[in-house]
Amino acid sequence: MQETSFGWIIAGPYSTRNNSAGNGTTKCNFANTREVTEQLSKFWELEEVCSEKPAFSSEEVACEKHFANTVKRDAAGKFIVRKVKILPQEFHYLIQPDPSLEQTEPEPNVYRCKKCRRILAAESNLLLHESNGVVCKETYFVEPIAWMNVLQENQGKILCPKCSTKLGSFSWIMGCQCPCGIQVAPAFYLTPSKVDFCNVVKNLETTC
Repeated sequence: MQETSFGWIIAGPYSTRNNSAGNGTTKCNFANTREVTEQLSKFWELEEVCSEKPAFSSEEVACEKHFANTVKRDAAGKFIVRKVKILPQEFHYLIQPDPSLEQTEPEPNVYRCKKCRRILAAESNLLLHESNGVVCKETYFVEPIAWMNVLQENQGKILCPKCSTKLGSFSWIMGCQCPCGIQVAPAFYLTPSKVDFCNVVKNLETTC
């Protein structure tokens, strides 16, 4: 007898000469049920080594690269993080397309410059945050968008690309604080008094 992961098993030679039944027959009592078979199949599937490399997104690849370049361990096993200068150009993959450009399926809800009516952002570009359990509308934090030209400096003003009106500010490192007290970093925001939320239906603009 031998104890295994599946319980005790009996192994070795067997002779029918000493069969107590005296009829020279041998019986094997083995339960083969579908449930046991499925459990064994799942066991081997879990133990199987995956040979395929996982597919990483561009953001995950950038994080892995940043970690490899800035973190190391000393002889005692402690992590040492090297302080590096953040370059906005390294985050070009975060820049979203300009919603004012012609699209196959343009979004119906957009934010326009109050002065020249230029489309600045789609509703999907808005990054919502809450204050006391309620969605705050004191500042419109948005994703970085192509027309903003925010890859040259770590912080600065956001100007309308058509009429040059100041619409807000951005900061890759320090971020910005909303009047409600929430700190967002990196931050790209539009001042609500400078923009209008509009619903465009069949080329008819409705200002909300």
